[in-house]
Amino acid sequence: METQRILLDTVRHCLDMGGKRAKVQRLKLFLRAASMCQATAEISRKGSNLFYLSCGACARLCEDCAHDCDLFPDDANLRRCAETCRHCAESCEIVRQAAA
Repeated sequence: METQRILLDTVRHCLDMGGKRAKVQRLKLFLRAASMCQATAEISRKGSNLFYLSCGACARLCEDCAHDCDLFPDDANLRRCAETCRHCAESCEIVRQAAA
């Protein structure tokens, strides 16, 4: 859920900054990842045996977000988002591999 919060904060930050940061495709990516983080957390709490599939999708989206954030190395908010997304992706990938 922390990653979801950071992603939503990053969307707000990008909208506030405007320009290249506020490109529609970037914002959509961040919003999709935030939704997937929420869905994965909910599936985890409900104990679905398909949790590993959600973890795989979440890991992929978060890694894509981290790469996108890396395009702005001078922006502390986007660096924080990249770090958080990478951590989430790594955690999800560990779970996915363990359950598969």
